Amino acid sequence: MNDNPMLAHAKSVSPLIRDIFTQLELKTRTILTTPEIFEIRHMILFGCGDSFSAAEGAANVFLNLCGFTVQIVPTMTASRYLAQTLPILGKHVLAVGVSNSGAPARIVEAMKAMSAHGARTLAVTGDPESPMAQVADRVLEVQTPPFEPEAPGIRSYVVAQITLYLLAIRISEVTGQITMAKSDAYREELRSSGTQLERGYGKVKDFFEPFAKTISRCGRLELLASGACRGSADFGAAKLIEANGMDAVSQDVEEFAHLNLFRRDPAHLPTILLAPSDDPSYGRCTEVAKALETLQRPFLMLTDAGTSANGILPVTNEPISPLFAPLLLSCLLYYLIAAVDTDPKCAYFQGHTGPWSEKDFPDVRHSSIKIY
Repeated sequence: MNDNPMLAHAKSVSPLIRDIFTQLELKTRTILTTPEIFEIRHMILFGCGDSFSAAEGAANVFLNLCGFTVQIVPTMTASRYLAQTLPILGKHVLAVGVSNSGAPARIVEAMKAMSAHGARTLAVTGDPESPMAQVADRVLEVQTPPFEPEAPGIRSYVVAQITLYLLAIRISEVTGQITMAKSDAYREELRSSGTQLERGYGKVKDFFEPFAKTISRCGRLELLASGACRGSADFGAAKLIEANGMDAVSQDVEEFAHLNLFRRDPAHLPTILLAPSDDPSYGRCTEVAKALETLQRPFLMLTDAGTSANGILPVTNEPISPLFAPLLLSCLLYYLIAAVDTDPKCAYFQGHTGPWSEKDFPDVRHSSIKIY
């Protein structure tokens, strides 16, 4: 693969995990008191862009480990539709907003709305002085070390994802949903995920290079996943759009069978399926893989089972935990997108120039804030 800023960012993730893990683990142990943890009956996770994808990828851990209900919603839904339903539960709701900058108007609006309607609020952000942080009850500061040159983001996404995982482990440990031995095992699994990622890069490199050329030639990509891995699919689609401005779509596996199955020109529509072998969606993904083969769509199914054949690509030599699979799969997708050829005249994010300069309309940080 040719060196470029995105590839440099991809390779920086493994040492990043090792560098920040201990600090994040200590912070998630102390951000909520034991009485506050026991009060939680319902959690709302919200964010926008990469932060929403990180929330999607972490929600399954809260659902499986913590013993309460969880909703994952975009910031607009959180602020203008969902917050108004909260007075019944009040402080039994923990509303967690995720944003590295803490500056977009909608994340600030959602945090204000959640607080105004009685929820306990927690900001997960790299900027403790940000507008979102200033209106939250608690701030979990998770600063991502700077890295040059700039590229479509992955480092802050990884930091947010691991932070949410660790927060879920802490809550479940305190409430007795899992034993201390189990929580320590989960933490160690996360701590060593950087090493697993490095091995994954080596395993998929020879498959990713030709598939990246197919994406480049076709100028589009579709990503399919269900459950927690849907966050990884959303993240992968976002990175292709940010890097190249190409047509990228993320879809639920089952919804694909109802809708996107019928997209025209399938031979020029590269597709990626995401499903660890222990994930509930795995069997359905193998069925959809047969449909993709029949349609003659170029495809890869990233998983951890079996041998490489007919588009099925095991990305590790060991099983992937369904709980933490979104972290590994997101990083591998980013590595793949980094290999897609970019038009030399196409800058990341279109260079924020021309019609993409955002100077003639309210951008995400300057949209008006309204509380309903």
